[in-house]
Amino acid sequence: MNALKVIVILNLLISSNLYSQKIGVSLYAGANRTSISNYLIKERNPLDAKSEFGFLFGVKADYKLTSKLKFVSGLGLSNRTFSEPSFSPGQSRFFERMYFLEIPMMISLPLSKNFYTTFGLVNSYKFEGDTHFFWDNQDEILYGIDAQVIGGYKINRRFGLEAGVLYGSLLDHALSRLNFTNFVGSLCLTYKLK
Repeated sequence: MNALKVIVILNLLISSNLYSQKIGVSLYAGANRTSISNYLIKERNPLDAKSEFGFLFGVKADYKLTSKLKFVSGLGLSNRTFSEPSFSPGQSRFFERMYFLEIPMMISLPLSKNFYTTFGLVNSYKFEGDTHFFWDNQDEILYGIDAQVIGGYKINRRFGLEAGVLYGSLLDHALSRLNFTNFVGSLCLTYKLK
């Protein structure tokens, strides 16, 4: 929680400083599909969790570091969802939904006139969820660091498409906490404000 506060304050300071300079601001919205890997799920049920569709949206700001290199940050909301078989025979699958506040800290590079790539780390804070894992203290995994790679295409001056792959949470693995991993694929429409 303290780490998230520091990151948010740092992000706001950087954003306010960059806003006075020349930056680009974009909105994005789209769908994602989350696959979950967790040894607790596999021990509990021979059938692995099934990936499901969720959503994501937010705002990104990019600051031109050089003629080609950009620093990208922002604020987004992501719903990562999967389903599992019910505990009781005959009942339908139940859905596990996790809601994340995401703050990217990434680098963007052009690949051609219309194509570009963005890659780096995403600070993810899980502020809500209805998961049914067998752990005693969910606070232990509320904050994570994810790695993400995005491929983008500029449709025109305002609109674009972005396809991304996210792997998380690196922080949980580094600290030897629960082996809880999100694999998230996403597809977004972007709209450039400035």
